[in-house]
Amino acid sequence: MTITSLILSLAAANDIRQDIAIIPREYYEIIRERNESSAVPLVPPLENEVPDIYYIVLDAYANSETLLEFYGYDNSEFVDLLEAQGFIVPKNIYANYPRTALSVASTTNMEYWDALVPEMDKVRSWWPTKHFLEKSIVQSSLEEIGYTTISFANDWGLTNNKNSSIYLQPYPILLTNIEDYLIRATPLRLLQKPLQNIMPIKTHDVHRHFIRYNLETLKEIPEMQGPKFVFSHIVFPHDPIVFDKDGNPIQTKNKFSFSSPEVTKDERQKLYIGQVEYINSQMKDVIKAILEKSSTPPIIIIQADHGLGLSMTFNPNENQCFQERLSIFGAYYLPGKNLDTLFQDYSSVNLFRIIFNEYFSTELALLENRFFFTQESNLFAGMQEITPKVKIFCDIE
Repeated sequence: MTITSLILSLAAANDIRQDIAIIPREYYEIIRERNESSAVPLVPPLENEVPDIYYIVLDAYANSETLLEFYGYDNSEFVDLLEAQGFIVPKNIYANYPRTALSVASTTNMEYWDALVPEMDKVRSWWPTKHFLEKSIVQSSLEEIGYTTISFANDWGLTNNKNSSIYLQPYPILLTNIEDYLIRATPLRLLQKPLQNIMPIKTHDVHRHFIRYNLETLKEIPEMQGPKFVFSHIVFPHDPIVFDKDGNPIQTKNKFSFSSPEVTKDERQKLYIGQVEYINSQMKDVIKAILEKSSTPPIIIIQADHGLGLSMTFNPNENQCFQERLSIFGAYYLPGKNLDTLFQDYSSVNLFRIIFNEYFSTELALLENRFFFTQESNLFAGMQEITPKVKIFCDIE
């Protein structure tokens, strides 16, 4: 590899915003100091009643009404099964942000971003969210009372949390986005095949393996001793399209990407619904294993980070369908509690405020529901509040 090609590759990699920190050092210090001093004092339940907590994020899983109204798919069979097992499955719940990093970090820090880090309003990068994902208030609060925190790796990367007590990954070495790019774009790609089972670059087969690894390993977690907080972000049914409804691999000659495939909208909906059906079938087995193997009834949270959003772009000059993007699927197994009414007017920022209040004797106020829009090339900069527009029905035809 020549020096010129290396320089050009590094310059191109500079465009991968997830790994570039264009942020003043003093902003990072503000983030670190504020976040690390924010654990919530929790009162643990009696020793034999401390529940494991599973927080499973199914990426881009729309709620049942959106699936029916926008995509013509009736998800009632899966919802009925969950409710028969004791889950609360609200009809209308919403994510507060349309991007994974913003949504999940807001949920696990129980706060809106303009309150978490008001100084970040001019920052364009994804990078500042990483600290809040790795050292969330929820994680630190539970660790303070003796919980073991367990997190799973995925091939998207930003929600991977090596700061948890136990970090589970299906490959010995996981490449960063820049490392992955350099191997693809330079003669280093000659190393791809012999090293693919050790430190794989992103492919559709690797993506399938991450999904299967998360689903299968979740079934084994209850056998670990002691109270556990388990976080699994499964990048599915989000793109890419890799499984049909029966779990058969969908083969494609397209390069791997987390973006939508180049197909018609009708075909896109059909492929997405196939992935919804597949994850439904797999989650049935995951839930069954967790409930049967847990010595104490666990708290199980299955919640999307955002919806699909076929009719929403991140261009502020275009008409948007916020309802489609921010309406999310959520199912909550909350043993010993009758909390249906709390989830009738609910958004994800309040999830762990409810959990902590009900199980750990806190008195956290529930926040007013607010919703936000971010632009294509920015994450924080130019963020707009869109609360009045979220529940306006829009036609995606």
